[in-house]
Amino acid sequence: MISATALALYVPAVLLMVLTPGPAIFFTLNQSLTHGRRGGFATAAGLISGTIILFTCASLGLTVILQASAVAYDLLKVGGAGYLVYLGIRAIAAAGNGPFITAPDAESSLLHHYLRGLATELLNPKAAMFYASVLPQFVNRGAGHVALQMLLLGGIFAIFAAGSLTMVTLSSRRVKAAVAASPRVQAFSRWATGLVLIGFGVRLAFERQ
Repeated sequence: MISATALALYVPAVLLMVLTPGPAIFFTLNQSLTHGRRGGFATAAGLISGTIILFTCASLGLTVILQASAVAYDLLKVGGAGYLVYLGIRAIAAAGNGPFITAPDAESSLLHHYLRGLATELLNPKAAMFYASVLPQFVNRGAGHVALQMLLLGGIFAIFAAGSLTMVTLSSRRVKAAVAASPRVQAFSRWATGLVLIGFGVRLAFERQ
């Protein structure tokens, strides 16, 4: 199975990756601030579900399609970039909507947030390529069961990612309390989050395979 040496290198690398602010963290924080912890947890669940799907595909060799087909990769990249920009624009558009509140309408349903999180992860070709290219480096091929080892490595990543997003969601209440007294700060936070998401989308659009 996976060697202790490989795990000693893999675990710190994973911790660094999941704690580094990226689209998943900013999107989860934005959803938590706007729709409460329930919305944040549903979004995080969608993101982690997408992670599980992607590393499972990598373990089964399905992501070889993205590696072999520039057209498939570019289509997914454009879709993912466009979706991140869309999320950023929505965050900015909400800057003038007043205080952070948990909207009771159908759009704020848990399923809605879950699906948005799922789409955000699945439309990120860089995430798919990460699992296909990085996980095999920590596999002990001499021990056999390569697919199972990759699933275990992906599972470790998903557990740490879930912990990171959980901390983001739980801390959102303090963040909300800190900005609740100032409409300007609330507007600024939404603008900042929106611009960051747009920035991630633009960067993704211009990244090469």
